[in-house]
Amino acid sequence: MIKLSAPQCSFPMAIGSLSGLKMKKLYYIFFSVLLFVFTSRAQINIDFEATPVGTYTSASAVNGWTISSRTATSCNSTATWSLGSPEFSIIATPQSFLPNIGTLPNSPLGGTVVAQLNSYYSANSSVTRLAQTFSVTSLNAYIQFAYAGIWLSGTHSCCEQAGFKVLLYDQAGNPITCPSYTLAGAGCASIPTYTLSGNTSWTNWQIQSIYLQSYIGSNVTLEITNYDCTASDHYGTVFFDAKTSNCNCSYAPSNLPITNNFCAGSSLASIQAPVGYAQYLWTAPALYPISASQATLYSTSFTNAVVGNIYTLTVYPASPFCSFTSTFALANTSVSILGIGSNPSCTVGTSGSATVAAGGSGTGYTYTWTNSTNSIVANSPTLSSLAAGVYTVNITAAGAQSLSCGTATATTTVGTIPPGVIQLLKPFCGSEAYLSYPGGTNYQWYNNLSPITASLGGTASSYTVYSPINNSVYRLAYISNQNCHDSLKLTLVQVPSGNLSLASTPTICQGATNGTAVISMAPASGAPQGSNSFSVFSIGTTPPYSSTASSVSLNSFTAANLSAGSTYSVISFDGLCKYSTSFTVPFISFDYTLAPSNSPTLCTGNSIQASVTFSTLPNSGQYSYSWQPSTFLFSGNYPNAIISPSTNPGSVTTLTYTVVVTPTIANCPLTKTLSITIANPITPTINAIPNLCNSSNSVYTISANPIGGIYSNNAAITPNGILNGASAPIGQNTFTYAISIGTCIAKTAGTFTINSLPLISVSGNTLICEGQSTTLLANGANSYTWSNSSLSPFITINPSVTSSYSVEGKDILTNCYNSKTVVVTVEPYPVLSILGNTLLCAGQTTTLIANGASTYSWSNGFSSQAITVSPNVTNTYSIIGTSALANCSSTQAITVSVSNCNIVSIPNRNVDENFNIYPNPSSGKFLIESGNILSIVVSDELGRIILEDHFQKENYQLDLSAYSNGVYILKIFLNNEIKIVKLIKND
Repeated sequence: MIKLSAPQCSFPMAIGSLSGLKMKKLYYIFFSVLLFVFTSRAQINIDFEATPVGTYTSASAVNGWTISSRTATSCNSTATWSLGSPEFSIIATPQSFLPNIGTLPNSPLGGTVVAQLNSYYSANSSVTRLAQTFSVTSLNAYIQFAYAGIWLSGTHSCCEQAGFKVLLYDQAGNPITCPSYTLAGAGCASIPTYTLSGNTSWTNWQIQSIYLQSYIGSNVTLEITNYDCTASDHYGTVFFDAKTSNCNCSYAPSNLPITNNFCAGSSLASIQAPVGYAQYLWTAPALYPISASQATLYSTSFTNAVVGNIYTLTVYPASPFCSFTSTFALANTSVSILGIGSNPSCTVGTSGSATVAAGGSGTGYTYTWTNSTNSIVANSPTLSSLAAGVYTVNITAAGAQSLSCGTATATTTVGTIPPGVIQLLKPFCGSEAYLSYPGGTNYQWYNNLSPITASLGGTASSYTVYSPINNSVYRLAYISNQNCHDSLKLTLVQVPSGNLSLASTPTICQGATNGTAVISMAPASGAPQGSNSFSVFSIGTTPPYSSTASSVSLNSFTAANLSAGSTYSVISFDGLCKYSTSFTVPFISFDYTLAPSNSPTLCTGNSIQASVTFSTLPNSGQYSYSWQPSTFLFSGNYPNAIISPSTNPGSVTTLTYTVVVTPTIANCPLTKTLSITIANPITPTINAIPNLCNSSNSVYTISANPIGGIYSNNAAITPNGILNGASAPIGQNTFTYAISIGTCIAKTAGTFTINSLPLISVSGNTLICEGQSTTLLANGANSYTWSNSSLSPFITINPSVTSSYSVEGKDILTNCYNSKTVVVTVEPYPVLSILGNTLLCAGQTTTLIANGASTYSWSNGFSSQAITVSPNVTNTYSIIGTSALANCSSTQAITVSVSNCNIVSIPNRNVDENFNIYPNPSSGKFLIESGNILSIVVSDELGRIILEDHFQKENYQLDLSAYSNGVYILKIFLNNEIKIVKLIKND
């Protein structure tokens, strides 16, 4: 809460109207008013113009005032006041760059210095009080004070907020109560004479008045107090100025000194109220209104002026609670001269000046100044750079009606004064004293009375004294701009130096070039106003930089566009002392990871935490966090956010979430993004699966919606939905179909039934002999189809060779098929053969061997495969051979011929000697042994010769292998003898 309390008492203004007075009387009143003001200021030192700019910490540092301080306390508690204050100063106006206010101009009460109670850059629960006790006279009974200030509001109660009070006490110490008002912050009472910006209440200059007529002859105490808040977190600063003047209390309110200026025949008039009141309100006749913007000015103009119109003026000395009213009748006036004066010039120069004050015209004035030679020298009310002489001014009203207002003329003399010595105290501090007096030519500096040579700077407009000595004297002789020979005597006075500090260097972002540094300089006591200079430049490896300000009245300087981490040097000068410091622009560098970082898929109904993680755990409040968008996201200004999506089935959405992490000490946002796919797969449906058979050809492709899912939990179904009935057990089976989006899965269970195949059997003889027929009968199904296209349950077949026959049987209930294949083996009749010698000589034995069957039955009763016979005569033997599989039988017979194997020959003893032939019978090869040379002839049973030969060897191989079995006749010739032998060939 910002509280401004001030006792207010109404009063009449003690200045009468000047219209109608003679020029001499006007001249007297004009300078009498100046005398009154001067006299009233002499009564008490209530303003601050006589005090040099600077910081004043002692109780009596400012003449006439007592300075004290204490710590702000909570409501209804008290604290002891200490003499002096660490936060009181006299400052020069105007002031720039003030918080909220911006530029604080000169005080509306006049002058260029004001008091400042408390700092506007430091909140430390400080309270500063400025007090003065004085005797009230008719010359100082009217007090006006002006104030401007800034007060921060917090969450404290009103009596604990920053605030400002103006109080009056009588000589007994009792508060003087008059109508008052309160200037308050947020949550407290307020009036519309201040501005509330956020949590800051502030105002530029306002004027208030106090009339102490009833206290004339007694003492009163004026007390001004300014507060920081009690919690040391909000400051309050007030800029204050005051003045006193006299008031003739015998004037009634109707005698307010209102003047008007209205030339006859003109439509433009102006009326003016006395200055110094807080508010003004003019009321015009209904037919001749004054615009709203003009009606609240102390001096107003209007174009519908009519002589005799009555205007009413209401003035408010300090607040709406105190006011008084006066009426005024508009009259024609003439141009008049209210006062004229001059200042002398040096003897040979042009340093004189003259000024004139005019009245009577509502349209303004034209001025014509002439010198003694009647030459026009100026056309303004004030002129300067005059040589000594007599000057005349002629004044008329401006505008078309200038002649109707008449003309006023006056003369003034600009005298001469001898050259004088201006004696000044020249404060200095440190090891250098800087002497200067700008404006002029022909400079010559003296060390006391010894001239300083030009080589040492003695003829420059300024001179620097190194290692100055307190109370030493330096002089300057020069010719001023008005051609006056002037001189200065400067006495060096050592004063404490001020100081240079870094008021603020906000932390900026790494790599940024928008850094600022506020350099604050507390000038040395007595430092000249407007002579401050600042220079900031880069040093070290910092990129080149330079920023300067010179000849300014500001005690602070802001260097901008500084680089993060760079180092700068500062040199400042207050007109007395040089100061230096250096600083490095602080910056912040940080990074973090945003998890998860793998662009996950999040299923509806689930949640995931997105989190900002630093390599080092940050302090609470070190960073602020901003998450976007807010869709499905619960965050706040925290490093973690929960994402809990809820979407329609079948939807897939990818959202990109952004987190902006900003350090609280610098606006260095670092943005990172996280993409999350939010999925809610629709629950799939499976189309009905018909009953299937447990068969290898029972393959079915399952269909489902949506497609693209995975089938599982059944070995008979492939992942893409191919169902093999042969791989599934008989009966009802289950499986699962799942659709997935990322890690999000929707499942449906399905069933199918597998029926067993009909068990097909075939009966009938499947082993037959060649040429036989058989009947095959199928069983186990309801309908049949044979491989020979027969649809009957049975078929009769007569295959010539072993053949396969298949039948497919169908169960009409399950629609399942099965088949059976049988092989009908056709056994051929055995092909019998009998081996053995079928040509025997009487008395010989032969073995007959049967082949081609499994079992045998001989006609002579034997059942063995081979029999031995020794027939005496030719005989035929038969055999029945039977196969092993089908008992198929065949018959075969063989005839064994019995011959008389005696040799018919012509006896020849020579042939018989050493003659032998063997074997006989044989398979066709006979060996003949003889010791003689023989000739042979072989013929068959029909007498046909098949071989003739002779041999001289002892052995002869007779080969009849190429001939068929049978009986052959061998004739042997030796000389005239013939020997005949019967040969039997039998394979």
